[in-house]
Amino acid sequence: MSSSVDVLIIGAGVSGLYAGQLLNEVDNLSVLIVEAGQIIGGRVRQNQGFVPWKIDLGGEFIHGENTFVKKLSDSKGWKTIPSFNPETEYAYLGRERKSFLFLNDKDVEYMMDFVEKSGIEPPKIDCTLLDHVVKNKVPFRVLGLIDTSYAKTWSTDIDKIGMREYIREMEKEFDLDNGEDNFRLEESYAQLIEYMSTNLKIKLNWQAKKVIYSKEEGKVHVVNQHGEQIAAKKVILTIPITVLQSADIEFVPPLPAEKVQAIQSLQMDSALKVILKFRAKFWGDNNRVFCCADCFIPQIWFDGPPERNLPKDKEVWICVGFIGGDLAANISTMAKEKAVVSTQSTGAREGKH
Repeated sequence: MSSSVDVLIIGAGVSGLYAGQLLNEVDNLSVLIVEAGQIIGGRVRQNQGFVPWKIDLGGEFIHGENTFVKKLSDSKGWKTIPSFNPETEYAYLGRERKSFLFLNDKDVEYMMDFVEKSGIEPPKIDCTLLDHVVKNKVPFRVLGLIDTSYAKTWSTDIDKIGMREYIREMEKEFDLDNGEDNFRLEESYAQLIEYMSTNLKIKLNWQAKKVIYSKEEGKVHVVNQHGEQIAAKKVILTIPITVLQSADIEFVPPLPAEKVQAIQSLQMDSALKVILKFRAKFWGDNNRVFCCADCFIPQIWFDGPPERNLPKDKEVWICVGFIGGDLAANISTMAKEKAVVSTQSTGAREGKH
């Protein structure tokens, strides 16, 4: 079985859907998206049934009131819920059993000043963020805050971030044009996926296994797991870097050696969430987010009433633990019960402060 389109997009995650949406606006251009799985959206997925609202299992926040997603949600009339801002963000030091407001601590001021100065000029010889911190004799307490506030936010570890990459990320961090407030979509990111997939042609359970470029035809033939083919003038790959690294898709002719080397050099760490449900709230009304240095769970945030409008007899709250890097890979191998108990222990200590 064979068919033909102008543009074939491999992968129906957010990138693939957005590319399809933009190309769909071009007149007389046929566009098709193929997706290996049974659902679209990639890592943007939701749980329904654990609590009365949809829980985003992947991306959850809109970081800034002037960002693309916030402006889109406002234009479409999607309801958003204010989440955290600098006045509701706390730090917790596991070794000292101490929590404090981010804005009212000298070590946080030290950290902010250090990361801002470090993000100005790339080093002549690249090194890791950890090497840079140690070289500058940053206090151990502050090192822990940098790791949990930045490295763990980026779902990795402080010894894996190169300073050049760090500087690029910090340029986004200090882009105040995006705004400082953070939000959730009340109906979850499912709204965005539904909007972005409107009027797109998508084939599910269609796993690309071979990409063949024919110079004579001026076309690319993509073959799936069943031997079915789709020919296209252009092919756009929007798939996880790990799929390319595992050589799960064969390229004919092979990709240039320098491109293969670049693909293999890129890293993408693990990330996961541990979500606990409670019938009673044990944290303060102003506690929205905790960045937890030297803890089992590096970041914790909360969701529920009064931001979620529920009947009094059905009120529930959730505590979300976010873990990235080596710790996430380790926790993924834990028994479920052990992961839950460890998360409860961290959350309980922070919630008491």
